[in-house]
Amino acid sequence: MFLRFLKLPKYQRYEYKPRYWDPQKEEMEKRVQQIKDRQNGVSAESVRARFASGGIRRGFEATGHRRKQQAMRSNFILIAVILALLFLAYMLLNVYLPEFEQMLNDKQGGSEF
Repeated sequence: MFLRFLKLPKYQRYEYKPRYWDPQKEEMEKRVQQIKDRQNGVSAESVRARFASGGIRRGFEATGHRRKQQAMRSNFILIAVILALLFLAYMLLNVYLPEFEQMLNDKQGGSEF
């Protein structure tokens, strides 16, 4: 049993399992997607126009607004939890502290602190 504590752990081997990648298949899927986009009326020009019109920028502004809302909500929850804990501590001190003080006075023979 003592020798078991002195035994060093064996090294762990890194086992990398490569995934198969087919560049021809990926290129074909890309071309098929481009054809579908053209058939649906989405072209490279419309994508460029969307980027130029600020569509991406408006998306980031919307996420900033959402982030502000989440921060305000989390701050509100934090304040509510703190107030609940303070109220709970106040109630416990008002209810149990006099009983605890009375119990201590009874054990000491009625002497005051």
